Amino acid sequence: MIIGICGRSYPSQRMIIDKVGRAEYIDIKQKNIILVYILLAIGKVFKKFRLNPVYAKYVHFYLDAYKNRRVALLHLFNRVCVNDYYNWITTFEKTMPEYFYEESQQNLKKLKNQARFLLKDNCKYILAISQWALDYNIWLLDQLFSKSEVDLIKPKMIVLYPPQRVLTTEEDIVKKFERVDEKELVFIYVGSQVKRKGGLSVLRAFKHIAKDYRFKLIFIGDLTNGYNNYYLSKEELEECEQIIEQSTWIEYHSSLPNQKVLELMHDAHIGLLPTIGDTFGFSVLEMQASGCPVVTTNREAMPEINNSETGWIIDTNSINVTHKDDYGNYSSEEIYKFMQRIDEQLVKTLVNIFNNRTGIVKKAIASLHKIQNDNSPILYEEKLKQIYEKSI
Repeated sequence: MIIGICGRSYPSQRMIIDKVGRAEYIDIKQKNIILVYILLAIGKVFKKFRLNPVYAKYVHFYLDAYKNRRVALLHLFNRVCVNDYYNWITTFEKTMPEYFYEESQQNLKKLKNQARFLLKDNCKYILAISQWALDYNIWLLDQLFSKSEVDLIKPKMIVLYPPQRVLTTEEDIVKKFERVDEKELVFIYVGSQVKRKGGLSVLRAFKHIAKDYRFKLIFIGDLTNGYNNYYLSKEELEECEQIIEQSTWIEYHSSLPNQKVLELMHDAHIGLLPTIGDTFGFSVLEMQASGCPVVTTNREAMPEINNSETGWIIDTNSINVTHKDDYGNYSSEEIYKFMQRIDEQLVKTLVNIFNNRTGIVKKAIASLHKIQNDNSPILYEEKLKQIYEKSI
């Protein structure tokens, strides 16, 4: 069974490539590849161009491929296939097609032109990586199509949570947390978009409590990441840099190989992702699989990944938003309100952690069990294999 893929991005490696043992995965040649290279080059120089719908269409969300008779099925990520000669399925993280720009009749028309490929018979399955994504996608489809058309698409949509292998044992977790009352607690944050993913709030919170507690913060996040331009103000960027430069309790890395990150997670006590919005927190899964319970918010798909038994939750649900619950459409005022809540509640959560250390190991073990039950690579492979066989 030969499966065609489009690119080898981190999400594709995480959820598609080589996930079914007997399948062979090969790259599909795109007809518009020269245009893609041109758009990529422009986007590299002019970062704001990455938000242009033309860039998104050809670089991320649209596949026009040459025919390859060896390929039995295409498995795409965040893309639709426009070719009638391929059966295809797609895995998506937020909506399919991607909904990332401001709502307007013009944009909805463009989306409808792309979404119509979901109605075709050769689109076999639309795999949401969370229930939140599936529900949000149905909301979007309701804006684009009639009820009868949406009813044709719904049966193709299912939730298939990403796989995550277990990275530690219960015995190792117990050993890691032995005499935790006497230890310096080690926290870890991973995320390049440091405002959206909560990195700025993390730095502020630990600076606030630094004089009262003994800890180490491993902070992995590239402050020069282009997407930070859309979230961090110049003053906020300088604030991040100042805290990192002046604090002795920080171990800072702009980036690290994934294996090294996993090693740091394995040795850390507590993970951090107090995000304004995240379609899915892969780093949360990796931390939990490493026996490292996590502090998160309850935005978007986060409640499906983390809860008060496996970690700590910062509740932001009382903050009203004018648009559908999607960080890409929050106003600057709404983002400010989220930041205020997260900054305030993260400090309280950290103080609670320091004052109740013996409960951490219980959450760490519960995190490991959740990964074993909800993200088993073996069960994921079985389900995906069945989807492939039904789609060919």
